[in-house]
Amino acid sequence: MSEEYDKKDGESVADEILDSQWSTGPMAEARQNLSIFCSNMLMQRSLRLIIDEMLVLEDVVADEDVSIVEKVSARQTLAILNTTWMALTDEFGYTA
Repeated sequence: MSEEYDKKDGESVADEILDSQWSTGPMAEARQNLSIFCSNMLMQRSLRLIIDEMLVLEDVVADEDVSIVEKVSARQTLAILNTTWMALTDEFGYTA
């Protein structure tokens, strides 16, 4: 168990050394840009998944063969996803 702890501790020390060496200059800017890029990609992916789920739930609500319980559940989930969508788009400063 101590070997595993030592390995984790060594990795965190290595990360701290890299952070301290590249805290300024072009590597720091490149790391910051990469972080922003990854964050934006994750946000785009999240928004796409929300839209895909909302489209499926709208089909469930419109389907006549679906039980009322499933329709109510789909409407509740749609409301939650809509709130989530609005919160995420507000973070970008987008107004409809």
